[in-house]
Amino acid sequence: MVMIDDLMDRLQTQIFEINNPESQFEIDCVKRELGIKQYMNICQDIIMQHIEKPSLNSLCKRKELKIEKCISNLVRYLEELYHELDKDKIESYCTNIIGSKSFTSYTTFEPYIMFLIHNSYYGSVVTDILWAPEITVMQAMKISQGKLDLEELGKFLPNLINSQT
Repeated sequence: MVMIDDLMDRLQTQIFEINNPESQFEIDCVKRELGIKQYMNICQDIIMQHIEKPSLNSLCKRKELKIEKCISNLVRYLEELYHELDKDKIESYCTNIIGSKSFTSYTTFEPYIMFLIHNSYYGSVVTDILWAPEITVMQAMKISQGKLDLEELGKFLPNLINSQT
């Protein structure tokens, strides 16, 4: 388990020379380091949103459990990123992965964006349509496929909309 102090130290420690990279390899290493750090900060921000936003006294048990699960997922992802923020791992990645790619659009760090959205406070608690008890499983599947008409969806949500305003 990563301690908060270790995490903060790693975030503040510069692994590669950012100002004067001397080769494309060093540029790739700098980009990967900065990308990992950026998403570590995003994970911390999302965790803080879960802690600060809800009034836990007013949440139903299911939402409380969802928040706990999201925080747990984010902490595990943060630990994975922490371990990737290592000079040898970054250099190995840039040598083996980036060096083997034949196209230039490849980025040096690809975060798990859907994971972040799915575990965010706004994505998993506030705007998660599955919290609406009026939505059926079939409708939820259509929503996830982008095939549910918003007017049809609105017919099922008047009580939810009124209770949220």
